Amino acid sequence: MRYRARNKQFGTNYYHFVYKNVLFLCMTSETGAIEKKDDIGHDGGIDTEQYEYFKKVLEDHPDVCWTFAFMHRPLWDGSKNIGRWDDLEALLHQRKHTVIVGHTHSYVAYKRQGADYLNLSTTGGISPLRGLFLGEFDHVTLVTVPSEGEPVYANLALSGILDDQIINESIHTVAEEFTHHPPVKIVPFFIDGDTFSGCTTKIALQNVHTQPLSLSRASSWTATC
Repeated sequence: MRYRARNKQFGTNYYHFVYKNVLFLCMTSETGAIEKKDDIGHDGGIDTEQYEYFKKVLEDHPDVCWTFAFMHRPLWDGSKNIGRWDDLEALLHQRKHTVIVGHTHSYVAYKRQGADYLNLSTTGGISPLRGLFLGEFDHVTLVTVPSEGEPVYANLALSGILDDQIINESIHTVAEEFTHHPPVKIVPFFIDGDTFSGCTTKIALQNVHTQPLSLSRASSWTATC
């Protein structure tokens, strides 16, 4: 209902433009479930109306040197209710293109059928900012389109300039494994009464991954497993 009301007042929230022979597709990834529901589905998607719009745009601009597609969600990551995204992606794969998204608040560089798909991190948005390994850092992405050849990507972070492969899909997979199965577990302890005077607990270290792991805590202790 909100989406329909917004469009009624302001018009559709997807569009395109061409700049220096580069086609920019500004899509909304939130319309796929509209065909089945009155509101935005949890997983978003591309509805038929939007698909037909961009299908015609692509047909009308066959000779641009590059195409950039922007949307909020990474609809290729197993999301449900993606609507016509697969059909639209098939059209994109017929030309040189790049897809840039956000939503997850963590950076991953994907390759899909030879094309760059960049899932950007935050630029001041909500994030635990646990570091580059988990793709959690504030940045903006600089894209340079040369007169010949493929675009060049650089991530401008507060700590410096990072290339587009700082976290790629393989690194992201390893990071996710460590996140879901942390190698350090602290055994909880319980106290009786209102006063805490001290305790003894245990720290369990276990590396269930194929990657070697080294743990350190300042200069007071070091453990390797």
